[in-house]
Amino acid sequence: MTRLRARRCRAAAGAPPGTRAARPVITRAGAVLACVTAVLGLTAGAASGASTATQPPARTVMIMLDNDSSAAWLPIAQQAALAYIGALPSDVRAGLVTFAGGWRLVLRPTADRSRLDAAVRAVQGAGGSFYNSMGIYPALAGVTSAVPGLTRLVVISDAENLVNLHGREPTATLPTDVIEARLDDDDYVGRLVGLAQRSGGRFADPGQAARIAAAAWDHQKKKKKKQHQREKPPSAFVTAAPSLPWSLVAGLAAVFAAILLIALTALGWVARTGRDRQLAGRIERYGPRHKPAPAEDEATDAGRVGRTAQDVTKRLMSPAAEARLAERLDLAGIARKPTEWALLGVCLGIVIAGVLSIVTSYVLLGVLLGALVGWLTMRLTLSMRIVRRRVSFSDQLPDVLQLVASALQSGFSLPQALDAVVREDAQPIAGEFSRALAEARLGGDLEDGLDAVATRMNSNDLHWTVMAIRIQEGVGGNLAEVLRTIASTIRERGYLRRQVRALSAEGRLSAYVLIALPLVVGTWLFVGSRGYMRPLYTTHLGELLLLIASVLMVVGALWMRKMIRIEI
Repeated sequence: MTRLRARRCRAAAGAPPGTRAARPVITRAGAVLACVTAVLGLTAGAASGASTATQPPARTVMIMLDNDSSAAWLPIAQQAALAYIGALPSDVRAGLVTFAGGWRLVLRPTADRSRLDAAVRAVQGAGGSFYNSMGIYPALAGVTSAVPGLTRLVVISDAENLVNLHGREPTATLPTDVIEARLDDDDYVGRLVGLAQRSGGRFADPGQAARIAAAAWDHQKKKKKKQHQREKPPSAFVTAAPSLPWSLVAGLAAVFAAILLIALTALGWVARTGRDRQLAGRIERYGPRHKPAPAEDEATDAGRVGRTAQDVTKRLMSPAAEARLAERLDLAGIARKPTEWALLGVCLGIVIAGVLSIVTSYVLLGVLLGALVGWLTMRLTLSMRIVRRRVSFSDQLPDVLQLVASALQSGFSLPQALDAVVREDAQPIAGEFSRALAEARLGGDLEDGLDAVATRMNSNDLHWTVMAIRIQEGVGGNLAEVLRTIASTIRERGYLRRQVRALSAEGRLSAYVLIALPLVVGTWLFVGSRGYMRPLYTTHLGELLLLIASVLMVVGALWMRKMIRIEI
């Protein structure tokens, strides 16, 4: 029985008998796609977090210990290395390399201080060698490639027989601290002093090993802290990091897209056929404007997800807010439920929040601005539709009054003349007059219905027309001639209004340019030169100036609006 009824409904709508409803398929496909996108987004975010969490620490040092054949030097070098290790901060990892005629990686960087101390104490002399400390050359070149991620080097050497090999000087690509001691005449410590100066490091004797360690790593910590303070916005409204990994950005985009797909699927928007719309329009001519009750198939096509989303939205909205939104939608001529319009605003806010979060790299700021811009966009759209509909009503009123006057002169009564206007189907005036006729058919007063329409449409001209009709009913007279006079007066006022608008077009254009110019230039500079604009929203002085500029723009806009607005 249900299948037969569904076939009849589809046949009445003009669909072929073998076709099936497309809305459930779209709803299920959208739900599945939304779930898959959400899972991908969460996986990308988790992978980003995992990759960020598994990154090695940024502070790593390699201790290069000279274990040449000098018996007096090795104990001094070991004590200096142990003192340097003891002064390192706890978050610094350290490794050990020994060199004499050659070099050897003893211990890779580690945070275990006991292992490092044991490795230093276990170092033994390299034995007799003609080159002695010449292994520093291959050690400096090879340690950075063998152990990636190093931050600093420390050379502890007595520079035994460190002659100038083929005119070369020891060089390093990382900041290199030098702890040196000259024990005899063949110790060329000047080579190591030049190494420290060229690489940006420090040099000292073995007794100052702890001091040089503390000075080097404290300086690096302060430098990083200052750099972080320069990059991090001090504003209390911005709490996110200034940069995001690509995988986290992709994850956020996928999550925003999943939420958008879920909301769109919940709405279940499938365009109705033109025949259904024509049938609904014909029915609305003969009664108050209302949305016809959905058929059984249409009610089931919305899907469980759509009904659930609309029910949740209805619970979140207060009855007063829902009533106000329904009234505004009716004034704008939008045939949607308040819950559908609210869900559409949520979708728009999610899209804008996702775009702003990715562009600005500030998630909290993007979400707040997205919600604000989405709400303002939906509200301004509704307000513009209401204003446009009221203006269209005012423009159609003189012609309608002329048509009513002609119908009255032909012998029609006022309700019959208004019904002729409704049959012309010139929206929005036909739909509004149908309200007044429906109230009159239900026992109400026609003049009261027209007065209510004038209030809804904010039309002073219709108020005066209703007043003239009431006066004519009380004292008598030619109503057709009165309506023609009113229509002529409205046309003259409209002509004068358009003339004033044309004369003030230059002032209005100047106001629009002056208001839009700072916004356009600021957006262009933010996109093209973000570093130049950063102090404007990352410093207290910049935020104060931005607030003052916003207030001045609002005051200037209101002032110019008052100057170019002329009442007629």
